[in-house]
Amino acid sequence: MFSFSLARHSRVKTSAAKYSCTQSDMSSLKWTQKKVLARNPCCASRDDVTSGQYGSHDMPDDMLTSAYDEALQIFSQARTLSELQVKMELEQAFASETSSDSLLQEEAQDALSSFWVEQGLSQAAATRLSEEIRQRGQTYTMNQLSSKVLRWQRLLPDADIGSLMARDPGILDADVNSALLNMIALVEAFPGLEIMALLIRQPRLLWSDDLRSRVSRVLDHIYRLHPSKDMSVVREIVFDNPELLFRMDYYQKATLIDELPIEIQNMMILADQGIGYLYRYYNNRSTNYKAELTRNNFNMNEF
Repeated sequence: MFSFSLARHSRVKTSAAKYSCTQSDMSSLKWTQKKVLARNPCCASRDDVTSGQYGSHDMPDDMLTSAYDEALQIFSQARTLSELQVKMELEQAFASETSSDSLLQEEAQDALSSFWVEQGLSQAAATRLSEEIRQRGQTYTMNQLSSKVLRWQRLLPDADIGSLMARDPGILDADVNSALLNMIALVEAFPGLEIMALLIRQPRLLWSDDLRSRVSRVLDHIYRLHPSKDMSVVREIVFDNPELLFRMDYYQKATLIDELPIEIQNMMILADQGIGYLYRYYNNRSTNYKAELTRNNFNMNEF
């Protein structure tokens, strides 16, 4: 009936939260574009409508106003859908970039796992270590990792560095000089014992910042609790169970072994015989088994 032109408009970039573009939106855009072209074959201007071949000097004002309102509505719809089209294109581009980033991250994880396999870890252990490093929010280049591993290999030439780091990734950022001081403290606290075996069981000892005072505190506490009253026995218990150096801090008020958790009690018993046997054994040893002989004689007299 009438033809109207759409004013030229530029694409407006909008935030992702403002619009939601779907396939139905795009279909509506194509339908609107066809409708606009059907109503505007010659791209006539507003002046053309009122004064040229596309207008009518005899058109009533109310019809002309209605026609303008309809054209404005079509224009508004077209502009909105055009913005949605731009947004959809941006979303597709973003999705493509995100996919590329994910691939890069996967490649980085694979490279990290391969590095740890080269250090002697199994594929499963290497994958676990790589994932734990990622969860800690730590990122290293291959050169950085190589440098860290080499530094520890120089300090601990006989150690399996890969296994140490698999047990405790915190070693990656530990200070080598502090680790050296901790090793000296361990040698002094456990004379005659193989310190490297201790470190393999508890790598955290390499980077604990209060190790010297911690070792002294824990050994003294267990000495007070243990019926042997023999520091060499206490040292062997802690040497075989180095986690005690960290766990005993939670039980500083304990005055008897019986007050400790069963798991820790089991670290101190002999031959799986229980706490009663432990006390009896060291009581007999301290009295040259006189207490055991007296007890046996007392039991025989009962019959």
